[in-house]
Amino acid sequence: MDQLRLFMVTKYIGKTAVVQIAYNDLLLILPILHHGELPEKLIDLLKSNNVVKVGRNVGNDLAKINHDYQVDVNGRYVVELSSFAKEQGAVQDGRTNLSNICAAVLGSPLYKGDDDRLSN
Repeated sequence: MDQLRLFMVTKYIGKTAVVQIAYNDLLLILPILHHGELPEKLIDLLKSNNVVKVGRNVGNDLAKINHDYQVDVNGRYVVELSSFAKEQGAVQDGRTNLSNICAAVLGSPLYKGDDDRLSN
């Protein structure tokens, strides 16, 4: 169950708990919820004009971080993956999900079960 569906059931979306950062072959999954505030270096990275933030629904994710942690990271070199995939002709619908983008571009859908979607 993703956060939107969780909200529709409970009327509550909790504070951002995890930030995932990938660079080349490195993947970092940072549990941030219990720290109270974001680490300074993470804030620097999110605000950097030298780092492109890419993802499906990444603009909303950054807006949520802004709301939860009062860190203005909106609109700083953001690439919305579904819009980009549509512009490149990989998918027909600019609102398509990540699994469909993976299927179109990589030839295999991305499976993310409920256990992979929600964690605190």
